[in-house]
Amino acid sequence: MRSMEIFEYSDYCDYLCAYLKHHRQRNRGFRLRDLSEKAGFHSPSLLSMALRRRRPLSQGAAEKLARALSLRGKRKKYFLAMVRSSTERKNQNRKMAQESMFLLKHQYAARPMELEQYRFLATWFYPVLYTMVGIKHFRSDPHWLAEKLGRGVSAKQVGIALADLVKLGLLKCVDGQYTQLAFNLTTSEDVKNVAVHRYHHEMNELAKASFNLPLDEREINGVTIAIPKKMLSSVKEKLRHFRREIAEWLSAFEVEASDVYQLNLHLFPVTANLSDEGKNAP
Repeated sequence: MRSMEIFEYSDYCDYLCAYLKHHRQRNRGFRLRDLSEKAGFHSPSLLSMALRRRRPLSQGAAEKLARALSLRGKRKKYFLAMVRSSTERKNQNRKMAQESMFLLKHQYAARPMELEQYRFLATWFYPVLYTMVGIKHFRSDPHWLAEKLGRGVSAKQVGIALADLVKLGLLKCVDGQYTQLAFNLTTSEDVKNVAVHRYHHEMNELAKASFNLPLDEREINGVTIAIPKKMLSSVKEKLRHFRREIAEWLSAFEVEASDVYQLNLHLFPVTANLSDEGKNAP
């Protein structure tokens, strides 16, 4: 039988089914109604429909259920995050719930390498620090680096980031001096799914703040254009090719660089599906 440790589950319905099965094996008289009554629900139908995925649990109901399941501390937080990841309508809120699940699970499982991978992929200044090591005038002093990064980044955060980059095999430190190693980072989909959303969210915030920079230090441009659905994948591939091409071209000048820049390419719809609306037009 599968373990009842909640951190081994990623779906609250699966966890509830396992909980019910576990208690029925110990007590054949245990029923869904018993758990429902313990949670203070007026009828077992709410739980029944949730288990059949016909009606999502509200956060209020999830709080009551967590108490009935005797979940406390991090396990309670994990259960509530599982519910939010399944019931939140906004994509950003779902991603935040999945991020909470990931961090709580890895605190329990004690897998530091995955947490270091997560921090590298999710934190905007990690790849910036990695890139800074390869440019001229670089100094290994965390206080100097924090000053150059700005935006509230502390020397302590810089020190943690540099240590993480060394552990990940991206940097080498000899006598307090850092050098870049070949970029080779393999991560699980579990790490990528939660980290990449956080990274792009942070970069979008930095992009908004860049509007205050002088014009000669930034380039913000865009085009609004109609794209057939069948061509969207081709457009995305061209953008990826451009990103790779400019990165390869500029890598030849990296030693001469005096600053690190961020290049973002955004492509997203600004209308609903117009063709579907047209079908319903009179």
